Amino acid sequence: MRHWALGKPLFETVFNPERNFPDLAKGGDDQLILTVQTSARDDMAPAISLAIAYRCPSISPTTCQPTYTARMLRTGREDTQFEASVSLLRRLAKTGNDREARAALDASNLEWVEADLLKCEGGLDAFEAVRRADWSPDLHFRLRAEPEIVMHPALIRVTMTGDTTSTSYRGWALAGGVPAAARALIAVLDKCWMPSQAAKPWASGPVIR
Repeated sequence: MRHWALGKPLFETVFNPERNFPDLAKGGDDQLILTVQTSARDDMAPAISLAIAYRCPSISPTTCQPTYTARMLRTGREDTQFEASVSLLRRLAKTGNDREARAALDASNLEWVEADLLKCEGGLDAFEAVRRADWSPDLHFRLRAEPEIVMHPALIRVTMTGDTTSTSYRGWALAGGVPAAARALIAVLDKCWMPSQAAKPWASGPVIR
């Protein structure tokens, strides 16, 4: 069962969305404005790490050109994510150090892709839909005639950052509100992904903790 024990720490290392943008300029206006992490089961089977960064490279001494770039690490399409995640974890469980773990990750069929939201039809609208989605939690004490029970739910963590505020959500990946909007955003971007030339999230830093 060692492979299950490896799953949760991967959300802090390889599947940490901040690792999707090692080239993000420090300081200034450049920033991650949306991060999404999803699991294929509970919080121990990583499935997706998505980050969207806002950058505004200078085009003159007084102006810059805004860009919205999405980068995603994914174990596979939705219908294969659980099997792909378990296969990845079992492969990693046979490694003994980060060098071996990186080789195992290189040998896995992980998707490492990116897309330009400004050039992807419907991309900005889908992104805006996440911002406008219902971020309210389901209260545990709300009375229900038939309470919904979900065994081993796939989980999602979403954080959106604005000029002065940051909002986070954690819950069932297949719920409505923010999870539904995040899934819809990924579905829109699916037609626009291209292989990313950026450093892979496991290229540096710890892999196994």
